Amino acid sequence: MTDKSLLILSPLEMPTHPYASVPQLIAAAGASGCLVEGLDMNLEFHHWLFARERMEETLRKARLLPGGEGGASSRDPIGAGKTAEILASIDGMGEGFFSALDVTDRRGRGLRLQAVKLAVSLAFCVNGEETVSGVFGNVSPGGADPYSSTSLCDSLKTRRGLLDDFYDSFLPGYFAGKRFLFAGISVPFAWQAEPALRLAASIRRILPGLPVVLGGSYVGMHLAETRIPELFDYFDAMFVGRGERQVIELHRAALSGPIDFSTIDGSVYRKNGKVCRTPLGEILTLDEIPPPKLTFDRSRYFCTEADHFLRLQLSMGCSWARCAFCNLSGCKLFPRQQASVDEAIGKVRSLLDQGIKRIFFGDDEADPGMLGEFADAVIREGLRFEWSINLRFHPSMDMEWAILLKEAGCSRIFAGLEHFDERILGNINKGTTVKLIDECLNNLAWAGIAVTAYMMVGLPGETREDAERSFGELVGRVREGLVDNAIYSVFSITPGSPMAENPSRYGITKVHHPEGDLRPAITDFEHDGMSREEASSLAAKFEWVIAECRRKEG
Repeated sequence: MTDKSLLILSPLEMPTHPYASVPQLIAAAGASGCLVEGLDMNLEFHHWLFARERMEETLRKARLLPGGEGGASSRDPIGAGKTAEILASIDGMGEGFFSALDVTDRRGRGLRLQAVKLAVSLAFCVNGEETVSGVFGNVSPGGADPYSSTSLCDSLKTRRGLLDDFYDSFLPGYFAGKRFLFAGISVPFAWQAEPALRLAASIRRILPGLPVVLGGSYVGMHLAETRIPELFDYFDAMFVGRGERQVIELHRAALSGPIDFSTIDGSVYRKNGKVCRTPLGEILTLDEIPPPKLTFDRSRYFCTEADHFLRLQLSMGCSWARCAFCNLSGCKLFPRQQASVDEAIGKVRSLLDQGIKRIFFGDDEADPGMLGEFADAVIREGLRFEWSINLRFHPSMDMEWAILLKEAGCSRIFAGLEHFDERILGNINKGTTVKLIDECLNNLAWAGIAVTAYMMVGLPGETREDAERSFGELVGRVREGLVDNAIYSVFSITPGSPMAENPSRYGITKVHHPEGDLRPAITDFEHDGMSREEASSLAAKFEWVIAECRRKEG
């Protein structure tokens, strides 16, 4: 008999630090007397892949592909140009490439992120798989559409990939002599869907009687929409919502015998050949959730700085909740709530006592007033740490407020500016103006707080000229030191957003819904502006120019 559960971080994400979900869930479970072990399969995969002998073999195979040194005739599924480009970059790094992939070698620290991206991309290319989205590429390994139950099932049945080799190598040794009540896999991002499902299937093969469940943002927003019972051939259930209360209920249920998923709020499971669901129950308040537990050995992560950050939340949901492109309020999974300043200070102090020196507050949209009170308390309590946060620009963000945050340790703000055109800001109902944006940027720059701007291109009614003009405004502010960095995204219609519910109101016509059943974004539509192809090209160009500006500015 065992009294321990297992929570797993799924591949594939940058291995610079553990994603926040499992440390947070383990802390909440532990506070309720539940014994839970954590496993970062994302980190373990990268260590397995970067072993010197395996990486040298990957390089050897790559050079035999078309475009490599050997010039062999074997087929390069990704394209010889892609493989040759990666090899050229690796060769340019010399021995520094291998130093960067060794977490114990401090000489490689400055090249670490570049080396990790190149090594992972090359390994999937050589294995005949396209690289993953986000930091690594454009689609998930294996090639399945993460927004289609049928595509996921078909890929799991018919394909085998690099991650399967890793799972077969790592999991039997890990599970040897261990027993768990259940295994839960965190799946925050769409590109992790197939890796997580393959992981669940591997665990089931090794331990057929162990219940395997899935959770995370991608699961709640997308995978839980499935109507395909066959998807549950690979796992037992999935859960919608934050997860803290559900992990506790699962653990306690498993201690008493077989888990009856119909008794747990927010569960999606198969029964008698049909997909069943239970209503989403109450979630824990932010004040009830303890600070994340330092579950994993920080020295094993491929960080680029001497310290690692952890993620906390001062609030959840969005107070504005009216942006026409956003579905945050429409999904109903993250109702607006705010932590008390006293509880937030207590959590920060707990992390500082454990050696943490940098914290990212992953709020959807922090409240400037609460931030001012929090900063006051940080200064009053003498807490010294560096922190950053997401927020939306607001008239209350004056010079005095910005200086207060800086004195309290705030080093960076991430803000959704979206555009520098008043007409387009009004059309998307952003609730800001260019004048307000500039006032906030000037106050933050004067206080010494860096700003990363989230920008969009391809918005309804936006012409190429509009986009170029807005980008010119952004570049000017980068050169003036008002914006430190910018991240561009190409607009798509998000299910549950006001634009999805009433597209004609925003000038969107001829909407063609994709075939996927898991709430995919809509990318095929028309409006009185540039095409999506133009927008994608401009987004890539804009990010390259920003990177060059930053490089030249030093």
